[in-house]
Amino acid sequence: MDDRNNKNISASRPVWVWIISAYFMLSVVIGITSQLVAPAAGVELPQKGPLDWAFLVLSWVLITWLSISLFMLRRLALYVSIAVLAFGILNTVLRLTGMDVITGDFLIRLGVSFGVYALITMYIYILARRGVLR
Repeated sequence: MDDRNNKNISASRPVWVWIISAYFMLSVVIGITSQLVAPAAGVELPQKGPLDWAFLVLSWVLITWLSISLFMLRRLALYVSIAVLAFGILNTVLRLTGMDVITGDFLIRLGVSFGVYALITMYIYILARRGVLR
């Protein structure tokens, strides 16, 4: 790829794509780091079973895939974004069934989180409809 193509790609990449991709990559890095550093720092994390670890690793993989495909302006980002949203809902439903008490604060944070993911998915859909994603 020559220099002219690189300049053209970065000039056509919307600022929100940069922000969303960076946010997702940073969240994965922070998530992985917290799982590695917290026990070494003496911080007790909730015990995780095999299903918890599988969901956690799968979410990291999906979010990394979303971040990279969105940054590369691939149409695949739309489908991965929908998968991330659906996976988050499934994971939440499974978690809620095991909770004894659900607080209002928890529901507000949950609503905001899913609202942000839904807005990001709608933005990616708009990018796909406008032909920005290939």
